[in-house]
Amino acid sequence: MSKTQVGRQYAGELLDRLIELDATISAAYFDLGRILSAIEHSKLYDILDYSSLGHLIDEELSFTPATGFKYMRVFRKLRQLKYTKQEALSLFQDHSFTRVSDVLSTLTTKVGTRAMATRIAGLDQHQINFTLTESEYTELVSVLKSRGAIVEHGRLQHSTDALLSLIRNNFRQAA
Repeated sequence: MSKTQVGRQYAGELLDRLIELDATISAAYFDLGRILSAIEHSKLYDILDYSSLGHLIDEELSFTPATGFKYMRVFRKLRQLKYTKQEALSLFQDHSFTRVSDVLSTLTTKVGTRAMATRIAGLDQHQINFTLTESEYTELVSVLKSRGAIVEHGRLQHSTDALLSLIRNNFRQAA
């Protein structure tokens, strides 16, 4: 065998292993959400001497509580829309967990593969990251709550909508 053939074979083996691991990770997203939901629903974290599910995640797992709650939200939304585990895994494989998660939050009914692909292609979201002092954060949370954001599971929910509402209102007042 030539060096090129050996290199091609090795690269192919590595790619096959990556694809296998990717499928394993996709399945894990679904299962993590299912298990975390069960622990939270039955308050099993309390039996394990943790003050909250977030505390359990923070102490025992390799991801943040925010990520754990995202897994739960995705799992619950998939279940609510009546996606099977196999359908969910197929969506994650085709479009990535993050993109599916972004679209799921906007769905009220189950959609097929093409409709999901169309919705994902239409996503035009941008993320802004910044750092706040504790007092600035407290003030921001208070303002966002006044605009409809709520604290659920120790996390601020609907904060993007609340922030956009605040921005739109300020633009109208300035005009």
